[in-house]
Amino acid sequence: MKKTTAVVLAALFFCLIPAAARAQAIAPTFESGAGRGNSYQEVIYITGKPVVLTGTLDIRAGRPRGDRIDDRYTFKLENRQEGIRLNRTLTLTTTWRQEGRQILRETSVSRFRETVMAGEDRYQVDDTGYQFNFSSITDNRPGVDYFSGNWFGRKVYDKNRGEGKVVVSQSGETVGYTSPWGEVENRKVVITLEGDFVREEGEKHIPWLGTVREEASFTRRQEMTYVANEPTSISFSGGYLVTTTGEDILAYEYDLPAWNEDGELSGRNRGSDVLYATTPLEQERLPVPAFRDIRGHWAQEQVEQMASLGILEPIGLYFAPGLPMLRGEFARALVRAGGIEVQIPEEQLFPDVPPEHPYSPYINALAREGVVEGGRYNLFQPQEAVTRSQAAVMAVKLLGLERLAPVPPYRLPYLDDQQIPLWARDAIYVAGEIGLLEPDSYGRIRPQATITRGEAAVFFGRLVSFLQDGLVREYQERLLNYS
Repeated sequence: MKKTTAVVLAALFFCLIPAAARAQAIAPTFESGAGRGNSYQEVIYITGKPVVLTGTLDIRAGRPRGDRIDDRYTFKLENRQEGIRLNRTLTLTTTWRQEGRQILRETSVSRFRETVMAGEDRYQVDDTGYQFNFSSITDNRPGVDYFSGNWFGRKVYDKNRGEGKVVVSQSGETVGYTSPWGEVENRKVVITLEGDFVREEGEKHIPWLGTVREEASFTRRQEMTYVANEPTSISFSGGYLVTTTGEDILAYEYDLPAWNEDGELSGRNRGSDVLYATTPLEQERLPVPAFRDIRGHWAQEQVEQMASLGILEPIGLYFAPGLPMLRGEFARALVRAGGIEVQIPEEQLFPDVPPEHPYSPYINALAREGVVEGGRYNLFQPQEAVTRSQAAVMAVKLLGLERLAPVPPYRLPYLDDQQIPLWARDAIYVAGEIGLLEPDSYGRIRPQATITRGEAAVFFGRLVSFLQDGLVREYQERLLNYS
């Protein structure tokens, strides 16, 4: 992922590393776990019933070498009540290739060792008893990277060196996204277990079967709150605090054998449960803007938020909320909101945007990403006011959501639908659906109207809110029905 942005919040996401090298930064794809670090939980089923283990998960990300990276995972888990301990170490090797905006990755296990002690019983897997393959595709969009993938795995546990075995097979699929403002990964997994136990030496083997279905959601998001200062005799009244939060949810439904006190099969053990883990919080105070002309303005809150984040900038000591938002200013704000990399020095891509122009790096960055294009004579016109149509087109391209519009011809639910330019119809449709643009009290979307700086603050506030919360809810609630 190429989001090495100047946006303040992007620095909080330690896992937003280049997408080609990203090795399941949220939680390991191959296990039934939630959380990370010192607060990791995992469910195991190999004893014939679900058992929740807690402990530590240490991930040591390797350094990319060409088109390859090796990452090492170390698990140390236990359930004292059940008398179960688990130790697991493995190395995942990921290779990738890039085709246009898309990155295709293949991941396999190069080293593996796992030991589970359950009372006096020892279950062990080594390199020869483990198979795993994960294949995924990441679509790199200017402001958001979307990914999906599939995997299968097979473990063969040897119980007490020949007294029995448990074969655990799983297949799963994952879908999600990452951005400078948050990330979500959703997974669905089907697990089958084939056991073969011996109660005592010389007795017959007891075969058993089990199935487990899992649905998981791994989320990281950022929230922005205002903190007022007390007492009031201070040079500034308060400021914004950015908090990074995260939650992992693993819901599992199982159908396993039931055992009596003599260790004999006595029916089926069916049920469901949920693991929930939160990640440690990170907080950062933002700079406090001091504008002389926004107190009491209807967009004051959004102006202060976007200025604190560095998305919008002042004009001297003033913000000038009633002045038109210029295309060059809008380009700079969009780059900062989307976390797009800026290169300096820059070549000249538009005749009216020379390298020394203050907004040249931002305009060129958007042009490289396909977010903006030149108009007549390839002019960008950075000093012209941006229209609502232009703002919608640029923001939707930043998000990579152009395809969400229906197949034309179609009508939009606005009184001035006929005034929407053909080149902006899809973007205005999407912008309306995700809440970037709203009609006025007369039901008009006003596609040709220019945007003031105050209105731009509201527009970018909605864009950031969508990336912080709206997109998260889209993945969490609509795909997994979590509320």
